[in-house]
Amino acid sequence: MAQGGRGGTVTRIDATEVHPPPEEPARLAAVRRYGILDTPPVRAFDRVASLAARVLAAPLATVSFVDEERVWFKAHRGLDQRQTPRAPGLGASAILHRGAHLVPDTAADPAASANPLVTELGVRFYAGWPISTPDGYRIGTVDVMDVQPRQVDPDDLAALADLATMVADELELRLSAGRTVEAERALRAQLEREKALVEQIAALEAERTGQLEHALEHRIVVEQAKGVLMGREDLSVREAFERLRAVARSRRRPVEELARDVVAGRPLPAVTRSTRQRPRGGSGGARDRQPPAARRGRGAPNGDGDVSEVYDQGLRITRRRSPPGLRLQGEVDRSNLSSLAAALAGVVETSGDVHLDLTALEFIDVAGLRLLTEEARRMPAGRYLVLDGVAPYVRRILALVGWDQAPGLKIGGGQP
Repeated sequence: MAQGGRGGTVTRIDATEVHPPPEEPARLAAVRRYGILDTPPVRAFDRVASLAARVLAAPLATVSFVDEERVWFKAHRGLDQRQTPRAPGLGASAILHRGAHLVPDTAADPAASANPLVTELGVRFYAGWPISTPDGYRIGTVDVMDVQPRQVDPDDLAALADLATMVADELELRLSAGRTVEAERALRAQLEREKALVEQIAALEAERTGQLEHALEHRIVVEQAKGVLMGREDLSVREAFERLRAVARSRRRPVEELARDVVAGRPLPAVTRSTRQRPRGGSGGARDRQPPAARRGRGAPNGDGDVSEVYDQGLRITRRRSPPGLRLQGEVDRSNLSSLAAALAGVVETSGDVHLDLTALEFIDVAGLRLLTEEARRMPAGRYLVLDGVAPYVRRILALVGWDQAPGLKIGGGQP
């Protein structure tokens, strides 16, 4: 073993050195890290091969990378093929040790004499320097070959070392550039996602603003209509609103629509029926004139699974067994809120989900909706207060204030 240029060693590998080193899996991972195998020719590497051939006055030169079972030529001069089998003696042996690998006469070297480049192309001289990564893996070589035996001096080996370092630097530069491109792509994708999110938020804010503006406009026109009714019919503020609301309910028209008619000077229609004065499904007198004891009662179970009923201020609350819950009929406001709260407390104690059938509910104010959402939040984990048969205007109110997303609350379908 002789000394070579740049403080390295010139090695001659015998036939016994044919097995891969222990770090071979990590070395192969380093080769693949650069993504260099089976890529098109690149001018920078072609220049290195040409310069190596010119400096060492050799007819053959390559920039090669040693794969698992082959030696692949990224650049080559004087050769037609792009790869050869990974056989000992030349490039595959050059990566086994640091420094230059020199074979002055392949015919006299047992390992090199069986290499395909020797047997098929008649290579008699080989000199190569390994391409080393920053983390110490030798992944390929810059080498020159000749069909005549010859010697090289230390300056020639130093030139090969410089060229191998240039190749390693180029690989790192390309790897860094690729990572930068990937980082820029990831950043651009992130910015696009953030832009889409901002646009969605802006759209939601615009929608919420529109809803709030509509609600404010509704409130303003109702207040204006109340003022007109107070002056026209000599009513108090509360009486004016109750008058407007009673007509809206009886004629099944939105309060806002009637309020616009009043503001426009059109007369307010008469109440066609009163849910406060006529009990549903019976022929008795006005419920509001009955004493509390007459308004509240308990009945026996019927065929539909109803187990009890409560009447209070225009609201009929029927407790059901299947599905467990309540059926609400009539109107919910502050006058009968305590009865609804008591009925809810009774059914929440049962197991499973609690269903509220709102199909026959004609009106519920904000206080009533707040009671439902608060009761839903108190439901045990895994159980829900399910609202069935919810009217569209109730859905809109729940969505506007965000109560439709309250924990423990579900908006169901039609009548259960």
